[in-house]
Parts: sequence; structure tokens; C-alpha cells
Amino acid sequence: MNDRERIQALPWKSDAISKETLEEVLRTPQGSMELRPIQVEACSEILRQGGLFGPIAVGAGKTLICALAPTLLEAKRPMLFT
Repeated sequence: MNDRERIQALPWKSDAISKETLEEVLRTPQGSMELRPIQVEACSEILRQGGLFGPIAVGAGKTLICALAPTLLEAKRPMLFT
């Protein structure tokens, strides 16, 4: 396989799942928080890829992403590597 074929075989990133859809699924009955754009993107990738490598900036919302990931994946024993 040459370089061109290898690159073309890489998975393409599709559009993120809508913010409204994610918030509807994840929000608790009393919840009022809204997801930031980077959190929507990260949660969409978690659902599509079954995990996430997310070099996300300080203060951008990684803690909430980490807290939501087990719910998104329906994980029984979630593990976080930092």
C-alpha cells in the first residue's frame, strides 16, 4: 500500500452530533448546564470512535467530558488515563 492509498484509507470525521441531541440524552431532570462546543465535539467522537484522545486546552471542559464518557459508552468499568 503506498502513502496515497494509506492516507485515503484513514477514517473521515463526520459532522458532530447536534448539541441539542446530546444535551437531551445527557441532561438530568433538574439539569441546567449546557455543553461547550469542544465538549459537543468530544462527546460526538467518543460515540463514533468508542473513546477519545483529546488534547484539549486548560479550562475547556475536560472534567465534564470525562464524567460523561462512561455514560455515552455505557461502560461498566470506566478507566481514565491522564
